[in-house]
Formats: sequence, structure tokens, C-alpha cells
Amino acid sequence: CSPQGTWTAFSILLPASANNNDSVKIGFNWTNNDDGVGTDPSVAIDDITLSTIPPLDTATGLLTVCVTDTSSYTLPSNIGSVYNWTLPGGGGSIISGQGTDSIAIIWGGTAGSFVVSVDEVNCSGTISHEDITVVVGSCSGPVPIASFLVSDTLVCEGTCISFADSSTELPTSWAWLFAGGTPSTSSDQNPASICYNIPGTYQVMLTATNGNGSNDTTMLSLIVVDTAASANAGVDSTICNNGTYTITGASISGSASSLVWTTSGSGTFDDSSLIGAVYTPSDPDTAAGCVVLTLTTNDPAGPCGSASDAMNLCFTSCTVPVASFAATSTLICQGSCINFNDSSSSSPTSWAWSFSGATPDTSNVQNPTNICYNTAGTFSVTLIATNGNGSDDSTMTAYITIDTVATVSAGTDDTICAGSAYTLSGSIGGSAASSEWTTTGDGLFDDSSLVAATYTPGSTDISSGSINLFLTTDDPAGPCGSAVDSILLTIDAVASVNAGVDDTICAGNTYPLAGSIGGSASSSEWTTAGDGSFDDSTLLAATYTPGSSDISGGSVLLILTSDDPSGPCIAAMDSVSLVITTLPVIDSVVAVDASACGVSDGTIDIYVSSGTPPYQYSIDGGSSFFSNGSFSGLSTGSYPISVIDTNGCAVIGGPAVITASGAPTAPTTGTDTSYCVGHAMADLTATSGSGGIITWYSDAGLTIILDTGSTLTPDTATGTTIYYVTETTGCEGLAATVTIIISALPAAPVAGTDSMYCEGNPMAILTAISGSGGSITWYSDTSLNTVLGTGTSLAPGTSLGSTIYYVTETVGSCESVANTVVITIDTCPAPTANFSPSSLMICTNGCINFNDLSSSNTTSWLWSFPGAIPLSDTTQNPGSICYAVAGTYIVTLVASNSNGSDTTTTSIVVSVGPVLIVSKDTTIMLGESVDLSASGADTYLWNTLATSSSIGVSPQTTSTYIVTGFDSMGCAATDSIVVRLQFNNVVFIPTVFSPGSGNLDNTMLYVFGSGIAALELVIYDRWGEIVFETAEVTQSLRFDGQCCRYGIGWDGTHKNSGKAINSAVFAYILKGSFQDGTEFNKQGNITLIK
Repeated sequence: CSPQGTWTAFSILLPASANNNDSVKIGFNWTNNDDGVGTDPSVAIDDITLSTIPPLDTATGLLTVCVTDTSSYTLPSNIGSVYNWTLPGGGGSIISGQGTDSIAIIWGGTAGSFVVSVDEVNCSGTISHEDITVVVGSCSGPVPIASFLVSDTLVCEGTCISFADSSTELPTSWAWLFAGGTPSTSSDQNPASICYNIPGTYQVMLTATNGNGSNDTTMLSLIVVDTAASANAGVDSTICNNGTYTITGASISGSASSLVWTTSGSGTFDDSSLIGAVYTPSDPDTAAGCVVLTLTTNDPAGPCGSASDAMNLCFTSCTVPVASFAATSTLICQGSCINFNDSSSSSPTSWAWSFSGATPDTSNVQNPTNICYNTAGTFSVTLIATNGNGSDDSTMTAYITIDTVATVSAGTDDTICAGSAYTLSGSIGGSAASSEWTTTGDGLFDDSSLVAATYTPGSTDISSGSINLFLTTDDPAGPCGSAVDSILLTIDAVASVNAGVDDTICAGNTYPLAGSIGGSASSSEWTTAGDGSFDDSTLLAATYTPGSSDISGGSVLLILTSDDPSGPCIAAMDSVSLVITTLPVIDSVVAVDASACGVSDGTIDIYVSSGTPPYQYSIDGGSSFFSNGSFSGLSTGSYPISVIDTNGCAVIGGPAVITASGAPTAPTTGTDTSYCVGHAMADLTATSGSGGIITWYSDAGLTIILDTGSTLTPDTATGTTIYYVTETTGCEGLAATVTIIISALPAAPVAGTDSMYCEGNPMAILTAISGSGGSITWYSDTSLNTVLGTGTSLAPGTSLGSTIYYVTETVGSCESVANTVVITIDTCPAPTANFSPSSLMICTNGCINFNDLSSSNTTSWLWSFPGAIPLSDTTQNPGSICYAVAGTYIVTLVASNSNGSDTTTTSIVVSVGPVLIVSKDTTIMLGESVDLSASGADTYLWNTLATSSSIGVSPQTTSTYIVTGFDSMGCAATDSIVVRLQFNNVVFIPTVFSPGSGNLDNTMLYVFGSGIAALELVIYDRWGEIVFETAEVTQSLRFDGQCCRYGIGWDGTHKNSGKAINSAVFAYILKGSFQDGTEFNKQGNITLIK
């Protein structure tokens, strides 16, 4: 605006709830006091800022610097804020950035600790952020020499020790790293209670720092943690009063190498130094009811002592079991399975079951499951229960009753023609007494309760092309349910045909047809009620040439018939009426010669009858027509006559010739000649009668000159070509003509298919179908020299082997290329049956493919697969033959041809497969190992690629171990074990590192710890520039073999690029989270020493 008004600033304090609140609205209420001068508005609003008091924060930057260094310090930036930085204790000067969120300080020449303070002010108020303390070192004195003492260097696992700093040059801070210790880090000068819980040899690193720098000391193999001895006496157990007890499940481990058993009672061990000693209780032991057996290890060399464990051995009075059991159901349907539950008394330890009529028919588990009955009837069950005191058996006769299953067959799939009804042929059996037909479509049954009901398809059924019909039995009394089966009823579309609309042509013309077919029709054939012919009667767009009777009769009926489609539908037929009108007739042409050569005063008069007047007349070959048949003012020459009636029917008359006195006669030409396409052709010749100029024309009107001279090379185009030739001596004489006919080679006839026969069997006559109405010739050789016969059929020879027959078609003088038929005659004995299964031994629910190896003269195959799905097959190489139940099955193949059949069999063994028993899921600490085992199979394969029955693992993360067990037949079973990992959440980053350090883990700057899931490390130089950053969290073992370091590490160059960086102090920020979701956030300084 011009001129500008007065700008006024205004502020209002909003509540905290307005922060990041999309619902906050600001309204403006103003009054128009326009003075009427100019076009400026009354109010303008700009620079609206919403703010709240900033949150409390801490500046970031270098916390350890040298005198005269310049370093940057930064707070998070907030719009609308002003930052007031101060150095309350001095120590340096703010040289830039005052008032902003980032400043630069140049430190003075005095070493010491100095405070950096900052207040942040916005329109909502002032916040005083946390002070930071910066240690300013002289950086001119000696760097500390790190050294320390330890209370013990050889301890037992689980022991805690203390460390004492003995560094020189007065360090002011200490950074300890205790590999394998808990805690793993410390900043105390003299850390105490550093505990080691895992056996091994560990390093300790101390980095001592003062204002002049840092020094690290690594004591290789400083702390040796011995493995503690451990003992496991096994689980408590109970035996009979008069029995002995062989100790099982006991073990010693760790540093223990020997053991001794002791008892709280007065019984005896056969050898108390054996882990599996046998204990014989005394009478006082059994009278007391229980004794305590204690396992004690030896006292190993070193700091760790012996270990012991105890188990309770109790005694009871033992009795023989009383066998008893119950089934989950005693009345079931044929083909069902049930379970059995043992209820025997006196604690049996083994069980022997017998199930008559069942599969399987025996079992030795306590509570058998999936006992299946496939035959109707009543069956008994026997159980023998056994413990250490004896056995007892129980038989329940007629205990399990198996009801007959209902059966149903809907018949076989079938096909009908659209518009037809279908009579069904279902059947029921077994326990079924009645049935009901249903459909998923919209058709109707005459009586759906009849197995032979009649079904009439609906419109939706017909349009979809097929429908499923279901036959369902009643639900019989008892446990067996209803049965259902279905057929697929395919509904073929009716063939349809359209011959086109009636039409009219002129006599002598051909007619292009335009038929169409649809529905189930796939081909068609034209026929005529007259005597004309089709160029190809199988084409819908065939061309019809009327015959003489068609023309004299004035019309003809042309019939288009479809093929007879496969299936129940029949062929369709339609016709078109073709009217043939008569041609006009040129009665006479009267030509009057010109009075002299070169004078144009000749005349022509044309007289016409028949056809349909009025007529059009032409004397130039049809280039132009006139309604008057009289022409005058004509010069000498030959004039081709054409006449067209009102129906478009045309007639051509012979040329009218006008001569004059002195005109030359027509030249003498060669004879008319016919050729086949591709044959050699002679030049045309003309002989002058008067010594004049010879001229060749392509038209009767002598308007298109082809060439001059006594010879002319004819065109090679297929068809009939008339050449016109004249002689000129003063004026041009009449034309002579030469006709050249070039015929296309006819197509090869359609021959029958190649065939094979057995010697002595009847043979079909060879046939050939003419494509052009020519003569058919059969040859025995490819050069077509030896003629076997003529005509559309030929009886083949009977010699063994393969014979090639060649057949051609000749039209006029042109013979087509040859088509061939190959006839093979073999000796054909009965086949020899043979086959190969893809496997002779499979597992339950496995499938086999069968490969026919029978002799090549086999023409049909009948396979039988008892116990499989399907039970039979008639294809040559059946696949996916599946067996659900274990057992041995006989497969039979009958191979046949017209001379006989042969049968062969083989056995297929179906195995249940192994029952795997694996270790339970377990939890270990990071660094520990655990043994996992599997049993119940012959061989094993773990996902670690191990092939033993047990493996030892020490995962770095929670892991799943998958084991697959195989029996001797290769049948497999798979199970898995989850090893969950527990770990302490530890994260540590050294404060000093040197690429030249003798400790390989200290030559690069790594993040150390355990259980880290994600991290982000950013390192800044003293000016706030990022020199390294990473979010890589790949876990690996340290160089000392302990867990763990993370990421790629900083090598001390600019962003690991190889660009050198001088020794200096850098600031870092480390954020991340552990695997249990706990987050960490660290920041501090790192000294790079080169």
C-alpha cells in the first residue's frame, strides 16, 4: 500500500493446551476508519506466531577442550525464540551466535572447569536451560600413564573382585571396560564388586584422562575365571520295598572329575564312585519310607570347591496291575476312528493292546489314538497291563459296534443338447433307504425323490453350459450320516446357421456368398438345388457359378448346412434364393467405312434386344457409355462394342471395323497359346503386310501402347491376356489379336492321414480329395515318374515297412505339387506288460507315479491300485496315486492290443514313519551353551546341517532349531526346539581410542555391549561438523572372542573415507534400544589419539 499505515505489535499468552493443537483459531475484530483518501485498506495482518514456553533442555558440544580452542554449543531451535548465552565463571569469550540457538566460544589461556549457561526467551516466557560444565585443559603437560591393580586374578565363576587405579600424571577421569564382568563398565577411580559369572579368560581396559589427554592400558588374559563343579543327583524316585534302585539321570559337570554317593540310611551301594551306582535299601530304610541319596563331587584344583546334590528315594508296597480301559465311543460308523483310555490300577509300566477288525490292530502306548474300523460288524478289544510285579489282561467281547455306511452314486457325467430333458440313473446302497435330487441351477425335476428322475434344464443352466446335479441319501439311524454324490451335466449349444439374404445377379456372373454359423457348429458346406458349382463349398464366403439350368430357370436355391457337432446336437440348415436375370442381346452392328484414309466420317449403329431396357452403349470397350446406339464422325479402326441394360447386366459384341481406301491390312500374328505358371514363354511376333510400323496395344480401343516392333515379350500374370497389334502406313490399319492364357498350378489334393497297421489286418483305401475338379494321379516316387494309378482312391500295398505314396491333381496341362501319405505295416504280437513306479516304498499320505514300460505295440492299459486313491486308471502313465494307510499293496497292470493282453504286478510298501521325541524348549544366558537331542528315528538332519541325534548350540539371539528324523525307508517327521536367550542390557562406548593401540578392539571406535537391537551414533568435531555417523547394528564377537561389538566402527578418518583427521577431542550422541524394548541415550566426549 502507499502510503503505509502504522504497524502495531500485539502478543497474547496462550495456554499449554494450545501447543500442537489443530483446533486453535485466532480471530480479528476491527473497525473501518478509512479516511477516504487513496485505496489503502484499513487493516493489514502479518507474521502470526503461536508459541508456548520451550521445554527444558541441555546444550550439546565438546565438554573437554584445550586452552585457546574454539568450540560450538547448540540447543534445539524453536521459532520465535531468542537465546541469551553466558559464561558466569569466565574462561572464554562468545565470538559468534549470541541470540541464536548455536554459539562459538574461544577459550582463554587459563585451564579449569567453566560453566556455560543459556536462557531461552519467547512471547510465552523465559526458560533457563541446564548448565553444562566444560573442562579446559592446558594440553601442554604429560598425558596420564594408565595402570591398575586387582584384588584377585584367579577366581571361581560367580565371584566378585575389586580394582585399584595406579595411573600416574594425575588423571582426572577413568573409563574402565570389564570384558565378561558385571557391571561391564565403570567410571570410578577404584571400582569394587566386579563380578564374573561365566568361566573364561578376560581382558580389562582402563583409559585414564587428564586435561592433557588419555592413555589406555589393556591387561591381556588378566582375569581367569575357573569353571565351578556342578552335581545333579537326578529326580526323586519310588521303588518297591523289596527292590534295588539303579540311579539314573545323575550327572556331574564343570570342573568336577570324580564323585561319591552317600546315603542318609543304612543301605549299601555296589560302587559309590559310579554315577549309575546300584543302591540296596536296608530294612530300616524301607521302614522309614524314604532315604536321601547325596552325590558329592571332588574338590577341583584352583579356587572352586566341590559341589553336591541330593535326591529322595522312597519305598512302596508293589502289586500286579488290574487291566481296565474304555473307548471314547463304542458305536461308530464304518470308516471312523476312535481313541482308547487306559484305566488300569497299580501303575502299569507297559501296555499291549489288540483291536480285532481295526487298523492298526495292535498298539503298545498307554492311550492309543486313531484306531480305525473300515468294516461293518461287532469287534472285541483286549488290553494286557504290566508293571514290575506282573501282568493282567482284560478282553471286552463285542465291545465295538460298526454301523454300515450309506452309499450313493449319482451316475456318470453326461452331455445333452440345449432344449432336451435328461433322465438320471442314480443308485443308493448300504444303510441308505431314500434319496433326494437337488440342483445348483434353475432347472426342474419331475420327481426329485426318484433315483431315475427326469431333469429339465432352466435358462440359466443352458446359458452357463453345464450344471451339477446332487443325489443325497437320507440320514440313517445310528452314527452314520447321509451320503452325497454328483454328476456334471454338460449342455451343448444348438448349432445355428445363416445363409444370408435373397439376391439377384446377371446371367453369366458369379455370386459371392456371405453365410455364418454359430452355437456348436464349427464348419459348414454349401450345396445347390441347381447345376452350378462353388469354388470351395466349405467356405462361408464361397463363390457360386450358376449352371445353364440355373440361368434358363431364372433362379436357384443355395443351401448352407453346418457340420454335425460332437455330442447329442444335430446339424443346422438355411438357404438363400438367387434370382438370375437374362443378358441383353446385340442383334446387329452396322459400320460404314470412312471415305478416305485419314478422314473421320465413318458411322456405327448398334441394334439390341432382350435384357431389360433402356440400354447404354459403348464403342470404346466400356470406358464410356451413351444412351444412343448410333455413333458418327469415326476414323478408321476397330471399335469394341459393349451394352448394359437397366439391371446392370452387360454384353460385349465383336469389334466394329471402319476401314478406308488405302489403309493397310492387319499384320500376321502367331497362334494363341496356353502356359502354366512358372513355365517358359515364347515372345509374341507380328509380320508386316505393307512394310509399315508395327504397334502393340493392350486394349481393343488401341489407346494403350505396349511397344513397337515385330516382337513383344508377354506379361507373366496369371489369367487370359489379349494383345492387339496394327500396321501403320499413312494411316493405321485394323488390329490383329494374340491371346495368351497363363493358368495357376492347382493346389495339391487333400490326402488321408498317415496310418499304421499290423501285418494281415484290414487296411483302409487311400483317398484324395480334389480341390479344383482336376484329375488325380498317384505315384510311388518323389520325382513323379512311376504312376501307380489315377482317381480319388488307391489300394495300398501290403509289404512290411513304411511306404510313401505321392498324389497330385492336374487341371488342363498344369499339375500340382504332390501331397504324401505314409503307410506303415508291422508285425504285431500281443504286448508284454511292464512298468516302473517312481518309488517302491513310500510314507503314509505319499503319492507315486507309474511309468508304463510295456512293449510299444500296446494300445490300452488297465491299472489296479487296491488301498489307493484312485483305485484304478486306464491312462498309459498314471500319476498321483496316493496311499493314506500303512501296509503292503499289490499293483496290477493289464497291457492289451488287438492281438491279446499281458499282466504284471509289483508290491508297494507304505510306512507310517518315525515318531520324534525332542528336547523341550529352553532358556539360557548369553554366552552359555545347551545340548539339544532327538530320538525315535534312524537318521537326523538339523537346520544347522548337523546329522547327529544331538547337537550343542550357543546362539547369539533367540533361535529355533528344526530337526527332521528319517526312518530306514526315508519317511520323515519334523519337530522344533526354541532356545530363548536372556541377556543383560549393556551398552558402552570407549572415551579414548587409537588406531595404533595394541588392543585390536581399541584400534577402531566400536559400540560394545549386549542385547542391542537398534542404535544411532553421531560424532561431531569441535566446530559441530559431523565426522562420522552410523545406524548399523550388525552384531559380531570382539577380537577377544567375547560378546559383543556392533556396527562397522569409526577408523578415525573423516566419515571412514581415509581422509586424515588430527588427534582431538570429539563429542558424540548415542541413541538406541535393547531387544526388550528398553531405550538408551548417551552423550559425551571421545579422544582420538594418533
